[in-house]
Amino acid sequence: MNDDTFWAEQRAIGTASCSQHAGPTACGTCQSNVQAGKRVEHEECSQRATLLQAPDHPDYELLAGFSLEENAKLPVRFHIPVFDDCGEPNSWLCAVCWEDGVVSQWPCKTATEQGTRVFTPLHEAETTQKQSVAAVRIEAIADRDAQIIAWLEKKAAEEGTSNKAARVRATAIYRMADKLSRGAVRPPLSKGADTSAEDALSAIRTAAQDGDMARVRQLVTDYYAALRGAEDTVAVTS
Repeated sequence: MNDDTFWAEQRAIGTASCSQHAGPTACGTCQSNVQAGKRVEHEECSQRATLLQAPDHPDYELLAGFSLEENAKLPVRFHIPVFDDCGEPNSWLCAVCWEDGVVSQWPCKTATEQGTRVFTPLHEAETTQKQSVAAVRIEAIADRDAQIIAWLEKKAAEEGTSNKAARVRATAIYRMADKLSRGAVRPPLSKGADTSAEDALSAIRTAAQDGDMARVRQLVTDYYAALRGAEDTVAVTS
């Protein structure tokens, strides 16, 4: 069997069989088939490509007030195809290259000249979205860390240096703030209650990353209370 025959058979198999992916509007039978590892029963229930407009795509009123030449100069991201199933014959038209009584088939001149810039490949869109989410999360965590550090430093300053017990507590709290500012936060060393500075600080950081500021305040308060009740001879961990 030569290569041409092999690929012809593979093409025939692929085109003659239904998809293994059901679309969001698929019937219950086809959705059940896919969940069971089978193919959809109806071709119209197959998952199709999704065509989306740019978020800032101009609406009808904005387009209608300008000429075909002016609309053709719009950014290339707007020059996407739309299917006209009302006209004769049915055809694919450009979403923005038109004026009253005149339409342009897709790909229009702009889409043809700058085709690679009309759509964003899915993998790039997903990567960008993940990076954006990660950047926002990092910024939020940094902001929460700054709040916690400021709160810890305030508490340490309130302790003062009037006696040994106050100095011990102030030093312990300052060290927590310093570790958090340097990112020197290690996982809890024990599976029990967070009694050490490391365990307490790690728990505080975890709660901050989860956005649970009420939990953060409670953990800091608990640790501060534990320091207040500690003996003057308790060693301060570095």
